[in-house]
Amino acid sequence: PRMIKSASPVIFVANHEQSYGPVTAMASLPQPLFPWVTHEVTDKRLCPAYIEDDFVKPEVRVNPPLSTLIAKVIGRICVGIMHDLRAIPVYKQSKRIAETIRASVRYLDQGRRLLIFPEIANLPFNDIICEFDTGFVAIARSLFERTRKIATFLPVAVNRKLKSLRLGDPIEFNPFRPYHVERARIREELMEKICAMYLDMQGMEGIREPVPADTPSLV
Repeated sequence: PRMIKSASPVIFVANHEQSYGPVTAMASLPQPLFPWVTHEVTDKRLCPAYIEDDFVKPEVRVNPPLSTLIAKVIGRICVGIMHDLRAIPVYKQSKRIAETIRASVRYLDQGRRLLIFPEIANLPFNDIICEFDTGFVAIARSLFERTRKIATFLPVAVNRKLKSLRLGDPIEFNPFRPYHVERARIREELMEKICAMYLDMQGMEGIREPVPADTPSLV
């Protein structure tokens, strides 16, 4: 991919591929790297139930009471890891999403890179990824408003079957376009590039054209 300016605030955007995507991206992308994570995995009280439903049951494929026990053990470890990573809690469908945006802007202004997985679970875009929520683009708008810095989004395709990861060309936020137009452009380009890289890793050609839709937004 083309090189980006070293001073550009960078936001990596990746497909999830269940638990494989976050683990692989954190292990493979340039460090230090600070991920957006659902707020439940940063809370000792909420994490076990979330881990049980989101990971233990669907991926480990065990049911209660064993799934509950496993989730409690993993939950304690997970919260500690999120704290060590200085992960940014994401409060979906809550006024507290403003805290997520403020923390993200602060990190970028300090020269830190972010990692975001914006897929909306159970809302398929095609056979590769789910639709992207557009709320994360608000980071770029807020960053420009507060610092006059322009964020760059880097698409990341993760292919669990091939155990591979690929980076795409950077997509620069344009603060001078109407925000709703730019938000849609960023979303569409990221989704298209990630799907194209995913298919390319498998030696395939072609990609299904996205169907225009009013995608729910975090912000």
